Amino acid sequence: AHDIIAAKLALKTGLPFVYDDHEYWSKEAKYRMCYLRSPLQAYGWLIWRKWEKEVLRKAAGVVTICDNTANEHRAYNDKVIVLPNLPLREEVEEIEEQNKPKTLSTVYVGSLSQPQPPYRDMSGFMELFKENRIGNLVVIGDEKLKSEPPIYSLGVMPHRKLLRELAKYHIGIIPWKKHPFHRYCNPNKAYEYAAAGLHVIVPSDMDAVISMFNKLCETFEDYNDMVSMLSYYAEDPEEALKKGLKIKEYAKQHLVWENYADRLIGLYRSL
Repeated sequence: AHDIIAAKLALKTGLPFVYDDHEYWSKEAKYRMCYLRSPLQAYGWLIWRKWEKEVLRKAAGVVTICDNTANEHRAYNDKVIVLPNLPLREEVEEIEEQNKPKTLSTVYVGSLSQPQPPYRDMSGFMELFKENRIGNLVVIGDEKLKSEPPIYSLGVMPHRKLLRELAKYHIGIIPWKKHPFHRYCNPNKAYEYAAAGLHVIVPSDMDAVISMFNKLCETFEDYNDMVSMLSYYAEDPEEALKKGLKIKEYAKQHLVWENYADRLIGLYRSL
């Protein structure tokens, strides 16, 4: 069951089921509703939270994406496993090195033209590239965003093509401003960047990513801090390349799905 509603329906069947809480559903909904709050939404959240506790207690097993979420869920269920959303080993190994542009190129996978929940606040991010000498920004995954140098939008593309495309750039970034919900976040784009051999930059409160990378990624406190980092790499893109290659070697060994598959197999075998 992939969300609270599906899990609630699964409960009614009386059959064993695994609850896949990939984004700590009730916490994520709570922070969204702080942004779009109405009495009906607030009441809905209370109901979902009640259902979540029931689902966690009665599920035969629980899957989530980071230790912080898992530790909280273990108050209700002792069969909780952490299963990050990682690329397959063959996907990582088949990505060929690409010639990089001379100008520093930073890539973001996701949407920048559509409204985002508060924990994905990127207000002012694109303006940083227009107002500072920090190279180019490439955006993949936003069909509505139009290219306007130094920002280049490539739209949506299939996953394996995305990984090959990422290998053309220097830095992969998650430019979300710091937020309390980040302690429960473990976005797979960080691991796509790593697979493609990019240097990875994330907010300093994204505990799961920092831990998974064994501190090989770089962190920023705020956008002023980010601009300082990108300005440094704009002057010396080769430094970003070296760090990206080190991350890719680490990713081949540690940031692949196969390293975690036994956890899921073991959970289902225990049902």
